[in-house]
Amino acid sequence: MTILIIDDEEFVNQILAPALREEGYDVYVALDGEEGLKKILTLKPDFVLLDILMPKMNGCEVLEKLNEQNLNPKPRIVILSAFVQTEQIKKALSLGAEDYWVKSDLDVQNIIDRINKKLKGK
Repeated sequence: MTILIIDDEEFVNQILAPALREEGYDVYVALDGEEGLKKILTLKPDFVLLDILMPKMNGCEVLEKLNEQNLNPKPRIVILSAFVQTEQIKKALSLGAEDYWVKSDLDVQNIIDRINKKLKGK
């Protein structure tokens, strides 16, 4: 299974990506929304962790642009953000994100466990 992490925090990418690779996933990283959208369209990942606040294109804009595409199947997308504003959460969910996880509430193992549960039924 392929996972794409779209997050401008290199710290998240440097810790989370290797941990997910150890779980057996193919993991790719994009450091801004524009790059992330391109990678979704070319890599066609199974699962995307998407930040909200990023340069070039924010997470909701990525979701909006993705909805304009005719991807079949569409990747499962979960927002992983430090941004906890109710309106932004509602918007992301209405645009097709299946869940919204707050970074400060989770550690790397929690994130891995949640992804495993979604993708492998563990």
